[in-house]
Amino acid sequence: MSTAALVALALVIAVSLRARRPVQSMLISRLRVLLPAWRFFDRPTSAPVLAVRAGGGPWIGIGAAARGPLSWAIAPAGNLALAYHGVVEQLVAEVSELDAALAHDAPVIVALVSYELVTRIAREHVPAGAAWQWRIQVDDEDFLVSPELGGVTERAA
Repeated sequence: MSTAALVALALVIAVSLRARRPVQSMLISRLRVLLPAWRFFDRPTSAPVLAVRAGGGPWIGIGAAARGPLSWAIAPAGNLALAYHGVVEQLVAEVSELDAALAHDAPVIVALVSYELVTRIAREHVPAGAAWQWRIQVDDEDFLVSPELGGVTERAA
């Protein structure tokens, strides 16, 4: 290996070992999708699970789409499920950065864009007009539970 390659490798290692800081710039925050997230390999954790229930019934998990024989080539339902999961993980990350003593329906949590996106994702998985609720579980414990959301007027919004 050349000296320049070794210096570049040392620089990459040094930067990756630094403490992670939140990104303040909105432009840089949006560009993060173009860069690989090497921190993914740091430590294994369990994935958050989004579940919904209608009318106080049983919780039903919103999981990955069924795989068909051509899913290796084109899988729009699988891609949508991955996008949904990414939004749930983003909400978990944002709420984890806030004060742990906050209530699940605290205004600072409800005002998050990812909270609204998760609410819209959950709304698509319940019958029209039903009262419903969603929750996110991490390590089989409730991480975040929405208040019960209303039926007919909620769907029209």
